[in-house]
Amino acid sequence: MKVLLSNIQRFSLQDGPGIRTTVFFKGCNLRCPWCSNPENILPYMEKYFDDVGEEKQFGFECSLGDLKEEILRDQVFYQGKGGVTYSGGEALLQVENFISLIKDLSQMKINQCVETSLMIPTKNLTMILPYVDEYIVDVKILNSDECKKIQGDLQIYLENLRILRAHKKEFTYRFPIVTGYTYTKQNIDALLELLKSYPPVKMEIFNIHNLAEKKYQMLGRRAFNNKELPDEILRNLQLKIENMGIEASIIKYA
Repeated sequence: MKVLLSNIQRFSLQDGPGIRTTVFFKGCNLRCPWCSNPENILPYMEKYFDDVGEEKQFGFECSLGDLKEEILRDQVFYQGKGGVTYSGGEALLQVENFISLIKDLSQMKINQCVETSLMIPTKNLTMILPYVDEYIVDVKILNSDECKKIQGDLQIYLENLRILRAHKKEFTYRFPIVTGYTYTKQNIDALLELLKSYPPVKMEIFNIHNLAEKKYQMLGRRAFNNKELPDEILRNLQLKIENMGIEASIIKYA
């Protein structure tokens, strides 16, 4: 069995607790205009030309045996709660292809984390619940009509959140600040209501950045030009969340 990946990143410190190996899966069912990993959107390999005109490609197939070997190379660093994080794209779209690896690593007591939009079939989520330790859940647009334009059916998202809560799974929310999309009065109000209904262990807030502009150029696509909001605005939202008794932090990307 093989999976389609775009990258395996070692010594990751922002994709779950401890030191982690982050595996980026290629392919996503969302089309967020502000996506910071455009090379992970389409579920197939894509060719591009680098700065010196050499043809290269985003994406490679990887057998489960090779992926397991890559992950175990870093096992010495997984002290405490470190481990492997499955990211993307949307890793859980390929979960049927690597559930056996998830089970193997669970038996080896390696901490496993999934970063997910939760906009996936519920069966894909329930498949991993006995084995995956950490969940990073994206929070984006919480209005049903607006959500449908970019992400899909909001009810699927809420049902999968309900299932995580029902199985007593701890999760972290990751909220991108995007003017006119996620950062509107209506969406912030909906976010605070969501936190009451489905409180996370902690919340991560970040300004959408323009660091992926070069990758968009390589792929021949137009990059999303986001105007980052002042730190004060993020800090005010952080305080509102902390006043609800939820740990909140602001992530900075460089």
